[in-house]
Amino acid sequence: MAVQIIGQTILSIKKAFLSDKLATKFIVKAVGEDIDPTKFYPARAFLQALRDIGTKMSPTVLKKVGAMIIESAKWPPGVDSFEDGLQSISVAYKMNHRPNDVNVIGDYIYEKKDDKSWTLTCTNPYPCDFDEGIIKGVAKAFSAHVNVKHAEGDCRKNGNRKCVYNINKF
Repeated sequence: MAVQIIGQTILSIKKAFLSDKLATKFIVKAVGEDIDPTKFYPARAFLQALRDIGTKMSPTVLKKVGAMIIESAKWPPGVDSFEDGLQSISVAYKMNHRPNDVNVIGDYIYEKKDDKSWTLTCTNPYPCDFDEGIIKGVAKAFSAHVNVKHAEGDCRKNGNRKCVYNINKF
């Protein structure tokens, strides 16, 4: 079974753009005109739309699309803090994809270092800037002031299987 993503997640692209027309251009090219928020679509098409946004627009716009995920995608109930939000990214990811097997789709692996610092290891196929945006979107949703830094070493942009983000609350 090809990996699929739910339509409401794809619509995060529209929330990130000031121009609905420009956002629609990226969505239509990838998955077609009428996105049903409850229907599943090929994840490959969404990935291509994100790559196009990253190259034709900018990494900043790609981060903004990621930041809209918490507002657009299915999210588990009971999340009421930034730390809960970080921990729930993996669950939300699986809720919005099928199959939801981490051996197929990858994952977001949360690790608490101390009360104000965490790491998030991303083993999914999404662009680095998009994942950084997701982390920043979770922080914004809970009014948390954080610094997110891509750790040195492994990076999916360089063909590695993961990226690691260091997150520090200030």
